[in-house]
Amino acid sequence: MILLELLKAFGEKGKIMIGHCAAALMFEKAGITKGKKMAVHPLAKPAIVNGTATDNAIETDGNFYTAQDENKIALLLPFVLPVLKE
Repeated sequence: MILLELLKAFGEKGKIMIGHCAAALMFEKAGITKGKKMAVHPLAKPAIVNGTATDNAIETDGNFYTAQDENKIALLLPFVLPVLKE
């Protein structure tokens, strides 16, 4: 419960949300995915109803940075690292 509250607070403040695999599911459960495209593990994809789960290896949408699984994180890093340096 505390984790979901923290994710919700961060998401509502526009903080950078980075995750892989089922992280998009956690973002969904926290109620912060409306209108966001996210890469998500295929098994978690049906649980995404407010955001849009894609079949892409990675997705960047506003403050959301997601990778489909741990094998795709390297593809996401070139997009995340510059944002973390700001």
